[in-house]
Amino acid sequence: MPDSAANNRLLNGSNSNAVRVRTGSRLHFGLLDTSAPFGGIGVMIADPATEIVVSRCERFDAGTIETARITDIAQRVAQLSGEPTLPNLRVELPQLPPRHAGLGSGTQLSMAVAEAFCHLLAIKQTPEQLATQIAGRGKRSAVGWHGYFQGGLIFEASTNEASTNEARVTDTSVPPSPLNSVQQRVELPASWTVVVVRPRVPDRSVSGELETQQFHRLPEVAPQVVSELRSQVQQRILPAASIADFDPFAEAISCYNAASGELFRSVQSGPYNGPAVTALIQWLREQNIRGVGQSSWGPGVFAWFENRAEANRLVQSLPDWIEPIAIANPQNKARQLSETKVTR
Repeated sequence: MPDSAANNRLLNGSNSNAVRVRTGSRLHFGLLDTSAPFGGIGVMIADPATEIVVSRCERFDAGTIETARITDIAQRVAQLSGEPTLPNLRVELPQLPPRHAGLGSGTQLSMAVAEAFCHLLAIKQTPEQLATQIAGRGKRSAVGWHGYFQGGLIFEASTNEASTNEARVTDTSVPPSPLNSVQQRVELPASWTVVVVRPRVPDRSVSGELETQQFHRLPEVAPQVVSELRSQVQQRILPAASIADFDPFAEAISCYNAASGELFRSVQSGPYNGPAVTALIQWLREQNIRGVGQSSWGPGVFAWFENRAEANRLVQSLPDWIEPIAIANPQNKARQLSETKVTR
């Protein structure tokens, strides 16, 4: 969070009357379980980016995009600060990723708005408080908000996972201590490149209330299955990532993603969400591409390469029914927050 000196400069009328925040996207490789504590692993990538500008104004202005999400955050900020009205702040969104594409765009936007509001209003919050109490994120996965503050490849596993499966929780309104759940963070080589694609005619996207309904329909996962998924992360993915050994990393990501996807077979008819995504992943495998999988619920599909030249060759060969979303490198750093000046 911003230091007190920065907050004092804003409150005392410096030339900065606004805050600009830029963050990347999050790819999620899959959960360890279908009930809390869920666990899982994912990574931040530099693109597509989320960029926002929050400035002081005469009244609250959420803009015309993502209005409900931004207003909800403003209401939580007002309640926290004890103010009867919404803060006199204006939100502008110069750059946003595609929504509901498996990129974690909702979390990145919510985190950026929440942090910018608190910065301008000199409200001190821990990262966990900012994420869970103001941004309203982290109910199932904390990978996205930890990625917002740290970047990198993030392995999330609750402290009680390794021993028993008795602490399963069906109520996700209060997340299980996200800060304590991150067991390991690894910085991936800057040269590694991921291509994110999706079917031009995707199947039904899963988010919001539909996502909640899907989770309620899922059967319990046997403890040995959770243990096997955790072993894939700890014994294959993380060791390969730690020594920048690309081929084992790519193969392990594909295997883990498919195995984690099997937890959701009952609601998505297989390890991937629908026939369009399944066909896309099959096509990528037929091109002998490794490191392939579905991010979160999709329809975004990732394909990893050791360098950008190889990634570009894939994009140039895509058939018409596959739409490229991004060619991106890992983002190993935190979001960028800077004070700025907005004139009207």
